[in-house]
Amino acid sequence: MAVKIRYAKTPDLDAVLDLWWELHHFHIKDLKLGMTFEYAPDAAEKLRKHYLESLLPQNRVVVADDNGKLVGFCEFGAFSRPPIYKDPKILKVWALYVVPAYRSKGIGKKLLKEVDAVRKLAQMKELEISAHVKNENAIAFYSSLGFQKRMVDMVKR
Repeated sequence: MAVKIRYAKTPDLDAVLDLWWELHHFHIKDLKLGMTFEYAPDAAEKLRKHYLESLLPQNRVVVADDNGKLVGFCEFGAFSRPPIYKDPKILKVWALYVVPAYRSKGIGKKLLKEVDAVRKLAQMKELEISAHVKNENAIAFYSSLGFQKRMVDMVKR
């Protein structure tokens, strides 16, 4: 298996969006979260526009490419905390997904390594990633890569 990690390009859009929806269906079905996040009626079109206008042109999506088939992706971007902090800018991973048949093969690690290289090049001190509290496999994976638990997000409806 010769999976390459590279930046997503416009022709990859449909495959990346398919992976994005797979990730969200994983949260709904496999983690049994139900519809934790309610989608806007035109969510698919808004997501497509967001990728086309923001993420792809700014090189904010890396993909795992197995001979033309995308088997994983990582979406990320700069995030600024209030300016009271010494290092207010961080790099935030917004989404990371590897298709089940390609898991435990080092692909997620390679995707995050590429994103971490972006962080270092931009001289940001931190790379931040989140996982749903029920996603124990993701939490264990991130911990194995040196990520540490720091905050707990809480929601009230």
